[in-house]
Parts: sequence; C-alpha cells; structure tokens
Amino acid sequence: MNNHIMNEQNIFLDTADISPLSPSLIQHNTKTVNIFIDDGLPSVACALIGKKLEWKPVLWMMHEAQRLNEMQKVRVVICEGRLTENTKKLIRDILCSTTVEFIDVLLSGNFRFYVTSATMASTYIETSRDTPVYYSAGTMRLPRLLIAHWSQKHNIDNIGYPLMNNAEIKGLKDQISKLSDYDIEGYNNVAKRLYGDISSKEFDERQVEKLRGCRVNIVSEQPWFDHIEGFLCEKFSDAVANKCLPFFVGNRNDNEHIKEFGFEPYVGFDYSPLDNENFIDRWTGLLEKNTSALTDPKVNEEIYQLNRPIIDNNFDVLKSTDWKQKAKDEIESLPKSVKIFLEKCFF
Repeated sequence: MNNHIMNEQNIFLDTADISPLSPSLIQHNTKTVNIFIDDGLPSVACALIGKKLEWKPVLWMMHEAQRLNEMQKVRVVICEGRLTENTKKLIRDILCSTTVEFIDVLLSGNFRFYVTSATMASTYIETSRDTPVYYSAGTMRLPRLLIAHWSQKHNIDNIGYPLMNNAEIKGLKDQISKLSDYDIEGYNNVAKRLYGDISSKEFDERQVEKLRGCRVNIVSEQPWFDHIEGFLCEKFSDAVANKCLPFFVGNRNDNEHIKEFGFEPYVGFDYSPLDNENFIDRWTGLLEKNTSALTDPKVNEEIYQLNRPIIDNNFDVLKSTDWKQKAKDEIESLPKSVKIFLEKCFF
C-alpha cells in the first residue's frame, strides 16, 4: 500500500512480500519511507533462525539496508503496541546512515476490539463464579502450547486448545528444543474444544458464559519475543468486560502496560519469572509459580476478592471510554502522511 507525497512512500509490511528474492519494495525516487507494522501476520511475525527468534521486519531492513540508508528519513510505525528499546537500538545500528524516527501507536490497530468489548460490558449480568481458571486458544502459538501442556500436567478442565497438524507441532517443538531444555514430548496433541466444532462467531457468543463463570482468565496475546510490547487486544478487553481477573502469559510486563490504556494493574500474582531472559523458562515459570492461585479454589477465590476493586474500576474504564476517539486523539499530532495512512487503514 504505497502513497507518494513529496517523494514520501508508505510501505505496509503486513501485506507486503518481503522475500529477499522479490523486487525491492522501495521505489527509486523515495526520499522518506514510512514503514507500518500492525499485527502478527506471516510477513511481520518472528522466525526461528539458529537459536534465536528473529523479527522479520528487522531481517527485511538488513536486506534493504543499503537502500534505506540512502533515505533522508525512515519512520518505523507500530500500529498497536510499541517497539522495545533493544529493537530500536538494533534498527538504529542497521540504519546508521540515515535519520530514523520511531512512532509507537497503541490503539489504531485494535481500538475496534475495545469498542466491541465495551458493548459486551454494557450487557453484563452478575453470575456465580465457580470456575477457578478458564482459557481457550483458537490458534496455537508457542506460549499457548505451554499453557496447554501445563493444563494437561495439572488435569485442568476449562482450558481448551486445537489439534495441530504435523507441521505445526513439529515447528513449535523445534522452537522449544532450540530455545530450552523443556520437555514437551509428553504433550497429547488432541483437540480439546470446549464448545465442539463451531464458527468463530458462535464461539465468541458462547465464550461470554465461560468468562462470566470464571474467576481468572488467562490472557495470551500474539507473542513478540521482546521486539514489541504493550500489544493488547480482545483477549484482554473481553476479560475486563466480563469482570474476570486476567493472568498474562505472553509479552513482557503486560500487566504494567495496561496503565497506558487507562486501566489499573492487577495484584497478587507472582510475575517474577518475567525477569527470565529465556522465553520458555519465562512462560513455564509464570504458570508453575502461580499454579495454586490458578487452581486451588481457596487461594483462587482469595486473589479474585483481593482484586475486586480493581476489576470493578477497570470494567468502568472500559465501559466509559470512547475508544475510537481515544485512538483518534493518539494520532492527532503525528506527521501528516502517517496520520492520513492510519486514518485510511484503520478508521
């Protein structure tokens, strides 16, 4: 998706062919290039190379470094979340001969999820919460496989996950073996669908009942392997809408990043494993350190009640915020070409 204003070019990497065998995405007369990155699609996700999970946009920038370094300016725009400082430094090192500007936008790519969740909250009815923990994975990703494996080891009923094909499970097991010593071989690759085989629309409707009947809802967003942080979508906002206590197993410091959306962080869980540099140890450590809080009915009830004022406050914030306007306000002062692109793409 390209647009030229005074030799300025927009490149939306989510929909671009970034293969090194394809022609360059950068046009010959470009002086300023705006690189937009939104969701975890194949072209902008992470890939295991050796024993590291590399971010594909960085690999593309390395491949295009000569051309990008000829620019007057390169802007890197994250449409939902923010780049980590380490990734910004990595990009500056690659593009060392040009001016690099980073623009982190939290809501453009995902404000619609918050609008939908706020509508869901408006229909909230208080129910008894008899289920300690609930989680259902639609698409299996690395932290979600570890959640599923943890649930099998502890015989937890209300955690659902899909059957993976041979390529999917081989790929995730390969990541685990290259990144850690964690033993996943005992994983039972079966479909555990809590509602059977239904459409995504029907799933969303049926899940509300589960969310309103549980105390803790595990939130596991798209993993960005320390390249992006603050990426929070409907998995979090739906938990807020149904007065669940979210437990984050995904990107680093999600419980702190919710403050940037206007929410109050939750308390009581042991998030100390987030300090671990190894992703596998980080996620498995979170689950094991908090097993009692997630599964023991007495401890689980105590931590839910401890958070009840925060749960109620965040519910009210979700319901009372004009999320579309909040997203518009966030981009108001951005460079004109960036603002126009975001408005056209997301609003």
